[in-house]
Amino acid sequence: MTYQRAIGSGNTAVDAVSTGSTSHRGTFATAVPKWKSWFDGL
Repeated sequence: MTYQRAIGSGNTAVDAVSTGSTSHRGTFATAVPKWKSWFDGL
């Protein structure tokens, strides 16, 4: 999160969300529905 904010000119919209003890695939599977909700809210 800190790195992403640093390369995004301090963009505070970047947020770290814990997915617990999971793999890269588990993180992706958790993120996809949240992305959809975010995009649908635009």
